[in-house]
Amino acid sequence: MSIMTKDKREYSEVEEAILAHLFDNPGAKIGTYSLMELLRPDKDSPDGPWKTNETQRKAYEEVQFGIETLIKGKLAKGKRGGTPGNIEFNELQLTTNGEAEAIAQKRTRLAGENVKQLLDVVQLIRDQRES
Repeated sequence: MSIMTKDKREYSEVEEAILAHLFDNPGAKIGTYSLMELLRPDKDSPDGPWKTNETQRKAYEEVQFGIETLIKGKLAKGKRGGTPGNIEFNELQLTTNGEAEAIAQKRTRLAGENVKQLLDVVQLIRDQRES
């Protein structure tokens, strides 16, 4: 599920997860590789997505692309390091715009959960009336 914001930008699930994690963990030492571990928790599983170097590279690229998208959109900032062809970001933080976007996403998720709860209550009432 991707969320479209007020300014009509759409973010991928990875980008949304990065925003949410940065918002929920202010001041934490967060970088490309720590986000890979969080977003790919089954990496140590024999059948997990990190079974081969190719799948590990794809996971890295997906997370790195998400970070770069957030930086490009002025939602996050961090220190760039690594070696040519193996760039990574460390000490990632949300910008003021990033905090606002994370709050908007959180409210959108909560609103969706509240609507589902209300629909469940309506269905319960209907069921009780029918019996």
